[in-house]
Amino acid sequence: MGNWGRVGALLLLAVISLGAGAVPGAPAHATTSTSTSTSATNAATPVVHGNRLIDSSTNTVFVPHGVNWPSFEYACWQGWGYSSSTSSAQAAIMASWRINTVRLPLNQDCWLGLQGSPAGSGRTASGYRAAVHSWVSTLNAAGLVVILDLHSSAPAGYPAHGQRAMPDSQSVTFWSSVAAEFASSPSVLFDLFNEPYSRWNDASSSWTFDLTWDCWSSGGCQAPVEDDYTAVLSGAKFTAVGMQSLVSAMRNAGAAQPLLLGGLDYANDLRQWLASRPADNQLVASWHNYPGQRCHTIACWNSEIAPVAAVVPVVAGEFGQTDGGSGFLTTFMDWADVNGVGYLPWAWWQVDASESLTNSRYALIDDALAPKAPSGTAYYDHLAALPPPAPAISVSRVAGTDRYATAVAISQRAFPDSAPIVYIASGVTFADSLSAGPAASAQGGPLLLTSPDSLPAIVRHEVERLSPATIVIVGGESAVSAAVAAELASIQPSVVRLGGADRYETSRLIVGYAFANSTEVYLATGRDFPDALGASAAAAQTRSAVVLVDGLAGSLDPAIERLIRSLSPETVLIVGGLSAIGLALQDDVATLAPSTERLSGADRYATSLAIAQWGRARADSVLLATGVAFPDALAASVWAGQLAAPLIVVPPTCVPAATRAALSDLGVASATLIGGTSSLSEGVATLRVC
Repeated sequence: MGNWGRVGALLLLAVISLGAGAVPGAPAHATTSTSTSTSATNAATPVVHGNRLIDSSTNTVFVPHGVNWPSFEYACWQGWGYSSSTSSAQAAIMASWRINTVRLPLNQDCWLGLQGSPAGSGRTASGYRAAVHSWVSTLNAAGLVVILDLHSSAPAGYPAHGQRAMPDSQSVTFWSSVAAEFASSPSVLFDLFNEPYSRWNDASSSWTFDLTWDCWSSGGCQAPVEDDYTAVLSGAKFTAVGMQSLVSAMRNAGAAQPLLLGGLDYANDLRQWLASRPADNQLVASWHNYPGQRCHTIACWNSEIAPVAAVVPVVAGEFGQTDGGSGFLTTFMDWADVNGVGYLPWAWWQVDASESLTNSRYALIDDALAPKAPSGTAYYDHLAALPPPAPAISVSRVAGTDRYATAVAISQRAFPDSAPIVYIASGVTFADSLSAGPAASAQGGPLLLTSPDSLPAIVRHEVERLSPATIVIVGGESAVSAAVAAELASIQPSVVRLGGADRYETSRLIVGYAFANSTEVYLATGRDFPDALGASAAAAQTRSAVVLVDGLAGSLDPAIERLIRSLSPETVLIVGGLSAIGLALQDDVATLAPSTERLSGADRYATSLAIAQWGRARADSVLLATGVAFPDALAASVWAGQLAAPLIVVPPTCVPAATRAALSDLGVASATLIGGTSSLSEGVATLRVC
């Protein structure tokens, strides 16, 4: 909490009781530990995936709902202890509120042993570190994620008795040490500098220090040596260190966990945070939100904070209200819940109104550690009313020894008894087969694959098991040979071959054979397979057709135009960007249906995700297939339609961040990988983000 509101909190901290058993004005001793590695934790292990924090141990979205636990930042230099008293009982009470995160403000001097800190007989920097470590371990064991925050700092030669405007060179040393201590603690995050700020000089009615985003990022500017509670400035300055230096210090020391970075104006201004952030893929925007700050209205949150939250996780590391009410708290939390923003109110401390009216209104707990009105009761009630966390995403795999066996394994899942029809397509080339999945689904049968010149034994056995009334061969004899057709006819004489002069005519023949009409028609390029694969699964769910076109042609083929008109679609969905299907075809298609939409993304994976999300708010399950080869996704499109589950293509070794976030947003409970580990590695099985 900063001095933006001129609240004299720091002057009162020596005489207020902040923890169970603490005596005003007397030391409140913390349990100490000499361990250098965090004990087994029940807490989440958050990592940044796109604009979400994901608990990597459960593959679920993690939204911090926590509290600030002050005292490590001031007790150590005031001389009455390392912190307020700590206990597993207090941690358990926090967890019982449905709190999942605790932010611990720290003191730079006390950690490094500078300027006579920690003060008090027998107190040492190693003792301070042990006290912090012990409390972190206790909180983690209670299932609580910990955020370590550099709250009180000072340049060399000055005591860290409050907040400076920016980090100094000793802050790099501090974070290098903290990172080394907690690098192997995945339930510990780091807030690198509490509240960067500019400094106004009342005497001259001008800015003594005007912090810019460039200095925030790169450092180098000259900041006042005094903290923000010192009214008269000496004119002495120190060279500020930027956020990039702190991030580099953390990474160089081996800490890979997410890092929180507060913006300007006591962390209330995030307007240039995205443009100024250091180069790192595990950053969280830390934002502070009090009624006295500039950005404290819903209009400002929507215009300034929501755009940041659309790109990276945003956590309100501090917020509070001191006017005796709780309307600001609840309004903000309601907004934050809708926008996926985490929040940690200030503060989990016990302060009576006789000690400080302002600080007592911040207080979340009373002397019995029960919710204290107004802030504590409002927060407790809000957390109690939140829906339970989403369950972990379970991951399974359906695979065979090769692409043919994988298609058979899918068929056995989708059609455990028999099927009236079976489609057979080449497992070597995609050209003739991309329209076949929705057609097979619409007619109630699987899509199996064959090599061009011979029918694999496992495929023959599956056709025999299914005992279809009709077998449909997709493509000409170069795709599925006459020998394969003859062998299939020996199983079921009713064999139909749908093969045209090229892939586009074959597509038209498939659609004409399976569909009399189609409310939606998906239009995909026949030049490549990824877009059509995503479209096939989506089309299978609504019994819609996928029609292949030469997307770079100057006009729509008249035969395709006639086919689409005959299907009487309400909507034509163009799949892929302009490099897949150009504007010329888009203009022609616009005349064929009342509505035309384009589903596309920056690459094949983003396009697949856009298709999967089309018209869908929820999905209990999802199928994942490789986006670098066609057979697995092609065969799985029928099963996806049967399950009413989206099929999304992903890279072989990881899941794109946007896709991973979408799985949580859709409420996905189970993901099924199609194909063996050579198609989708164990990285995908753990939903590891690219």
